[in-house]
Amino acid sequence: MLSDPETARFITPDHQPVTSELKGWRNAAVISGHWALHGFGMFAVEEKSSSRYIGRVGPYCPPEWPGFEVGWGIAREYRGKGYAVEAARAAIDFVFDNFTLDRIIHCIDPANVASQAVARRLGADNEGPGKLEGDIVDIWVTTRQRWRRDPA
Repeated sequence: MLSDPETARFITPDHQPVTSELKGWRNAAVISGHWALHGFGMFAVEEKSSSRYIGRVGPYCPPEWPGFEVGWGIAREYRGKGYAVEAARAAIDFVFDNFTLDRIIHCIDPANVASQAVARRLGADNEGPGKLEGDIVDIWVTTRQRWRRDPA
């Protein structure tokens, strides 16, 4: 998934595709390390019919992050089929069921129209710009109160 330049543009820290085994290993270590350090993290998303890995969705909150995030990344050929929304709904339910948080953020590049559409389908509100690792992102917010009342 991260070897695709269009996907990497919005997900990898350097906005470059993962093209080496070492960069792939580092990415996997970050995701698995988040689980080891915090007891939660991104979930693998698989296509049911083939069991093929198609992306990752879930909670993510490393040091200096602008808030407790539920993020998503789906491989290009599987976008537009509802996987991100379905998995993000499950991840948001997981977070609100297991953590005493009133809000979850979604950090989205202002140019990432597809992720903005996912956030809208989740009922998130764009609270405006924020900084993420030196980049300007829009901070979308899903609140516990609204989620329990009206999960999009």
